[in-house]
Formats: sequence, C-alpha cells, structure tokens
Amino acid sequence: VMEFMVRDKSQVCEGKIKDLKLTQKAIFGGVIRKGKALMTYGDFEIQAGDKVVMFCLPEAIGEIEKLFN
Repeated sequence: VMEFMVRDKSQVCEGKIKDLKLTQKAIFGGVIRKGKALMTYGDFEIQAGDKVVMFCLPEAIGEIEKLFN
C-alpha cells in the first residue's frame, strides 16, 4: 500500500484513470480530495493536491512512483 500527494506536473493529472498506462500489478484504492474520500473509476480525473492510495505488488513500485513524480 502506497500513498501519494499529487503534484501539478504528475503524469496522473494528464487525463482519466482509464487512459493511464498502469501496470496490471497495481490498482487505485481511492482519493482524498479536500478532506473527502472518493472512489476512483475509469472516468475519474486525478487533480493536483489529491492524496492517492495505491495498492501494488513490490515489482510495480518503481513504475507507480514514476506516475507521481
């Protein structure tokens, strides 16, 4: 389980979740936006300032970190 604070230039801010090239070894657990917990679906758009919870296998950690840095 990993948690990220989304920055302005993060790749995850570039469109809908379904359009991200996300490995099948990871999944979005949810987003905290302005103090509210939100479920993430394919059409969900992550915004700068969101806090994102990810679940992933150890071998996917590097790939997931690249999406947020």
